[in-house]
Amino acid sequence: MYKVFIENRIVIFAKSNSKIESSAKLSAKSIKSVDDLVEKLDSFDPTEIVWLTGVNPEKEMERLFSDFTHIDAAGGLVKRKQKYLLIKRNGIWDIPKGKVEVNESIENAAIREVEEECGISGVEITVPLMVTYHTYVFRKEKVLKKTTWFKMEYNGKKELIVQAEEGITKAKWCKKEKVIELGKRSYASIQDVIETYFLTEE
Repeated sequence: MYKVFIENRIVIFAKSNSKIESSAKLSAKSIKSVDDLVEKLDSFDPTEIVWLTGVNPEKEMERLFSDFTHIDAAGGLVKRKQKYLLIKRNGIWDIPKGKVEVNESIENAAIREVEEECGISGVEITVPLMVTYHTYVFRKEKVLKKTTWFKMEYNGKKELIVQAEEGITKAKWCKKEKVIELGKRSYASIQDVIETYFLTEE
């Protein structure tokens, strides 16, 4: 099963024999392209998760996104004492993340991106959190980004120095309630990461 955020809508690629109670379902075979899928999404309530079912969800994803540029990214929600690290990027609250470099491990990329974007060092991964997929258009190029997320911890200084060249204007440590509040003003994929983090928090 794969969850993909398309224009801030949630689409789940699942096997045909999956137990799905929702009526918001489409056969993967009936979808010719992502543009076709986007058009069909309009027939469902904007708040509904749409299930795209097929024999092989992975193959259906490969088919539909074959003309997209695929990018791997990594990042994490960092905890320091009882607060969590958020950034404001291009005017929207976000979680530190970035592209994985050639021959770089996902884990090293996640730590590097967090440290570069927030001007800190000594971030540590505690456990893997989840993987998200989302689509966007950059300079007329269609992109499918796969982001691997981690739970992280940091015990260093409180001061943060943002990476302005990445469009980051603010970084701050927030209490849980504030993180949840700001997450609701962010992208659907970021909100999903935040909700999953606290659902799995001990």
